[in-house]
Amino acid sequence: MARESVNHAVGAYLRDLREDMDLTMDQVAAASDLSWSTVQRCETGTREVTVDVVGKILRGLGVPLTDAAWVLMRLGGYPESKCDKVQQAVARMKP
Repeated sequence: MARESVNHAVGAYLRDLREDMDLTMDQVAAASDLSWSTVQRCETGTREVTVDVVGKILRGLGVPLTDAAWVLMRLGGYPESKCDKVQQAVARMKP
């Protein structure tokens, strides 16, 4: 999957999560310790997604790291079996 496609796929995932939780971008930005514009650019795919920024947003939304790792790998085009292994490894990590 091309990098631009990954940015848009991750952005759509983040936007859907936020909307499902009935949160505004301002609320997500505050909970994630990010600016509103960073959240907006991630959601629209106009900002290259990084693990650091996406991790902050997902933590701000209360998404468990194991779920986030699996979803981000699938969006990046990894096979489901590989995603499952990473999810299991992350679950074994100490916080």
